[in-house]
Amino acid sequence: MVYELIHQIDINSTRINKIVGVSITKNISSFTNTAVITIPKRLKLGNEDLFGDFDSFVFRKGQVVSIQLGYRMGTNDTYSQIFSGFISNIKMMDSTVDIECEDYMFFLKKTKFNFSAQSISLQSLGQKIINQVNNLLPTGVSKINIQTNGIGLTLSNFKAENTTGVDILDLLKTSYTLESFFIDNQLNIGINYGSISTRQQSNV
Repeated sequence: MVYELIHQIDINSTRINKIVGVSITKNISSFTNTAVITIPKRLKLGNEDLFGDFDSFVFRKGQVVSIQLGYRMGTNDTYSQIFSGFISNIKMMDSTVDIECEDYMFFLKKTKFNFSAQSISLQSLGQKIINQVNNLLPTGVSKINIQTNGIGLTLSNFKAENTTGVDILDLLKTSYTLESFFIDNQLNIGINYGSISTRQQSNV
């Protein structure tokens, strides 16, 4: 039986069939899971060219990205969702375009918080963060939920002043050794009992 490696990549609900390469990096310690999709600079979507200057490029920051990898056996295709996130940057090269993507941390980096509390639990703090971010997500995107793994931490005299969501998570890391990372649309905040660092790359 012959297995054929296959991919299914969608950007802003548009299927991208001509791919030069895909790399995916997942690392708990860096907060953000990332992906880079490299496509040819001379590429058409319908009647529209995907090359030229940045202003003419049809994709934009914040658009939804889905990467599925799998295999084909005969007439049967099997896919697994490897990465879901949003365009964070676009780099025009000489002959290719790098579409850089981040998971939901993309929106936590963009969102500023201003609030204070004499006392706030970790669960309530996390919920406050995701409630504000969920209001900014594109239509049709799954809302963020949170898992604090039952940690009963309470923060005293907490203040966020023009502070991003990732800045708050970084405070939890430096002050309380709590790691924060996404698995799909779930924000996990907890103690890292081990290390998980993976890098996946596919040239297609």
